[in-house]
Amino acid sequence: MARVFLSYTSADKPKVRLIAEALRDVGHEAWLDEEQILVGESITAALERGLREADFIVLCLSKATADRGWVEAERDATLRQQFRDRQPLILPVRLEPVDPPYVLAHLAYVDLFPDDDAFHRGLDRLSRSIDAYVARAPLSQPISAVSRAATLLFLPANPSVTSKLALDREVRQIGERLRSAEHRDAFRIEQTWGVRATDLQERLLRYRPSLVHFSGHGNPAGELLLEDETGQPMPVTTAALGNFFGALQGDIRCVVLDSCFSETQARAISDHVECVVGTTAAVDPRSASDFADAFYQALGYGEDVQTAFELACNLIQLTGLEDAALPRLLVRDGVRARDIRFTETGRAAARRRLTVLDERWKRLIDAGAAGGARFVEESRRFLDEFLRETIGFSVERELALRRGVVGFLVEAPMLWIRHTRFPILFLQQDDDPALVDRLAEFLQVGQLHGYFVVLVAVAAAGGTSDARVLRARLNGSPYRYDFVVLDREQLASLVSANEARRFVEMIVEQGTDPSSLSPYIVRGPVPENMFFGREREVKTLTQGIVARSFAVVAGRRMGKSSTLLRVQRALASDPRYEPVYLSCEDRPTSAAFLAMLGAEGDGVAAEDAALVRPCVAALRARADGRTIVFLLDEIDALLAYDTAHDGRLFRALRAAAHEDLCRFVFSGSRTLYEMLHEPRSPFFNFCEEVLLRPLDGKAVEAIVRKPMQQLGFELQSPELLVAEIARVTSSHPNLVQSVCRELVDGSRDRRVAAVEVERIAARRDIQREFVETIWSDTTPFERIVSLLSAGPTFSLAELQAEARRRGLPDEGRVAEALAMLELYSLVAYEGDRYQFAMEAYPAMVRRCNDVETLITSLARKALG
Repeated sequence: MARVFLSYTSADKPKVRLIAEALRDVGHEAWLDEEQILVGESITAALERGLREADFIVLCLSKATADRGWVEAERDATLRQQFRDRQPLILPVRLEPVDPPYVLAHLAYVDLFPDDDAFHRGLDRLSRSIDAYVARAPLSQPISAVSRAATLLFLPANPSVTSKLALDREVRQIGERLRSAEHRDAFRIEQTWGVRATDLQERLLRYRPSLVHFSGHGNPAGELLLEDETGQPMPVTTAALGNFFGALQGDIRCVVLDSCFSETQARAISDHVECVVGTTAAVDPRSASDFADAFYQALGYGEDVQTAFELACNLIQLTGLEDAALPRLLVRDGVRARDIRFTETGRAAARRRLTVLDERWKRLIDAGAAGGARFVEESRRFLDEFLRETIGFSVERELALRRGVVGFLVEAPMLWIRHTRFPILFLQQDDDPALVDRLAEFLQVGQLHGYFVVLVAVAAAGGTSDARVLRARLNGSPYRYDFVVLDREQLASLVSANEARRFVEMIVEQGTDPSSLSPYIVRGPVPENMFFGREREVKTLTQGIVARSFAVVAGRRMGKSSTLLRVQRALASDPRYEPVYLSCEDRPTSAAFLAMLGAEGDGVAAEDAALVRPCVAALRARADGRTIVFLLDEIDALLAYDTAHDGRLFRALRAAAHEDLCRFVFSGSRTLYEMLHEPRSPFFNFCEEVLLRPLDGKAVEAIVRKPMQQLGFELQSPELLVAEIARVTSSHPNLVQSVCRELVDGSRDRRVAAVEVERIAARRDIQREFVETIWSDTTPFERIVSLLSAGPTFSLAELQAEARRRGLPDEGRVAEALAMLELYSLVAYEGDRYQFAMEAYPAMVRRCNDVETLITSLARKALG
């Protein structure tokens, strides 16, 4: 994480916002004056602060900057001195073809011109340059303290019908307290105003805060009041907020609920977060502001959370506030608030973690000797305090103690490996000759076959734990590749590194074939950890569903199911919605679908389309007022059946949506697309269409680089590698995954280079797979049309003439075929001509087929 100051003129603001968004998407912090300078704040002081705290300064150059006097600025001695002093941090960016000013002439720059491809290539280069500078910085001299700063995410909400709070003043005061403190560089502040339930998840995932400060209103029922889409108050239940923080625990260490009656919410959150501040009564705004000032000032001077809390309470006591109205600090079991500070350096934090590791390890050894419930409790605590933070997982279920072994089944969604669900077992190491049999029995009873297993080898009292000894015993058994053994030494390495990549390295180091960990999926929906590049579509669906239904349309393997599943997960965390995902691919008749719908509706019979409404009503009653959102995946076959049988089913679904009983997100391909544009169809003017296209460059890079680097692969010339994969696959999501899978499976030394991509693309089996994927479920005639030209561009008239030359009927069929090929992202219409959106397709299909023979064969099927 680096802090990037964006210097630009107001005329270039739209382009600069795109740059800021791109930098934030890859984890950096972009400083934009319109977001950072508060009303009433000194502009000069704010800019100086931004420059002082920045790791990098991106200078955006355009004709507008030249018109504003770069020549005069070059003569400014102060500016020249600043550039000299911070030369490695100055990153020039050209937004238009202009000559850089003299003081920047010696620096390499990147072009971000309006052309989409060039713009995204430039963004990729800029992001990689920042990453490279960060990687070069030694641990003792980080790019800046800000790059390892604790993020305080401020979430103010003041719905329109609630009493007005001076939230802008509170934010400004907190910022001033931290910036004037001794450890001001140890913190950075992010803000999200008018916070809505739909914003929460995205903001916490984007900023990964250490501290979260909610400022706003609560009600006597103990519910926080966020805002809905119209600015009206929307209560958030205790259970929903507790589950929300439970899903995102790990980064967040402290939450402050600066709202009335928030103790109930604080208790729910404290099950998942180390420290939470809440109140039992109504909050006086002045006292709340004073508390926040004192609390963050103390943290900024290096105090622990307990001391900061006590000092803040003392301040508002001095103002005469009754003890009963004082905030409450709730601390998770097993945690000491006096041990939590946010001002440590990377090395100091590592030393602290290792010191605590030694203490907990000794307790775990003693508990192992005692056995029983004590060993279970200490294992649970060790898992929660060390492994959860480092690896990043949630505990799905605890596995009962059996013959000295205790285990936990965990889900680690952000590990870029195939098996993100695996058990972690704790075993006290001893000389029992039946030890391996005990482990095998534990796995069998827990029905854990098919996973790799993390085994924490706890030393016997007075002894030492040695993974090598235990590995040697396992190597002589059928389970030699099933276990990843961690002893004290390896746990120290993992805790010191404090990153998931070290964990994956350990799995590979202990003999697991990297190809067996490969997360690349070419059949079915991709897992959550491999979902890249559909953020815009997901945002459209989750934010728009409040008012309308949607239809997600694309060819095969373009990510329709993955997108719907991502939307389901997003809506499940929103207290307004009850998402119901139904796969219709294997339910091609109305009766089969209605039986499935009836099962969802607590068994309410839905043998006829007329009974859809009572079935939906039963679901609404169970949802306790939340809006039912049906996510109906792959509906083409069902839609075709219903259309052939008077269309009653989908007319009933449309009626339910129009009565505001529910909302729908459909996914499909050809049939759904045709019905959306057919005036007599129930879908006409019913849903908003969302088309899935090939991935952008940023998403392709994420798919390629993130999993491979975590698996320990060396990417030779990574920029060239990503570009070659994007070229060969035309950024089709399934084809990108397929090439990456081949690269991982085919590597023997964990090195990957662009030349390997070309070798994969030259294989006949891969070529056939690519062509079949790109063709999707096109008809024989549509495939013929895709073969009538080798490109690079062609017109409708040229294809019609070629079809007539070959004796193929036209009568509008060529134009219709081109429309469907556009749907499948095979061709695109630019100006008055078509071109192949899948650029590699013409050459690829001709490599693995004799085109003339293929056209003849397809013509027999098309005209048959």
